[in-house]
Amino acid sequence: MWLRHPDNVRLEVGKCLWINAFALQLLHERVEVSAGGFFIVDVTILVSMLSVAVTYACLLYQYSTDMDMFGVFFGTSSGDR
Repeated sequence: MWLRHPDNVRLEVGKCLWINAFALQLLHERVEVSAGGFFIVDVTILVSMLSVAVTYACLLYQYSTDMDMFGVFFGTSSGDR
């Protein structure tokens, strides 16, 4: 037997029951993700990692625009190398 999903996807009844049971299990159990068993990865670590990545991206962008300004003031450009 097949069920219709709102997105027009056909799902087998057994698979639907399995997916619902798995979703219910995830809802009621705590899920922990570890980084190689060294520490638990949680939301605070993910936010810290994202903020470090954005900071480095901003610094690299500023550094690249500063190098372009260096070429403007001293008559060289990055394409002349």
